[in-house]
Amino acid sequence: TTPPRSPWRVRADPGELDRRGGGLPPEVKERIRAAFLEMTPENVDAATLGTEDAVGYVEATDSDYDVIRDLVDTLDLDLE
Repeated sequence: TTPPRSPWRVRADPGELDRRGGGLPPEVKERIRAAFLEMTPENVDAATLGTEDAVGYVEATDSDYDVIRDLVDTLDLDLE
């Protein structure tokens, strides 16, 4: 038998729209951000969410990336 899936949320990085959509007006960026945060398995299919296990998007915060910063420090990586 297949073990039950544990649902997880995909973090939507609010800065991603600024990096990739720099020329978009702020109101368009806000509508895109809101559309991602409103996605759930009830209103979109698994392919749209990117996986059958996802239950939706949540807005990422800067502290979500602390684990990556810690890893960079631990490995003494130079990202420049």
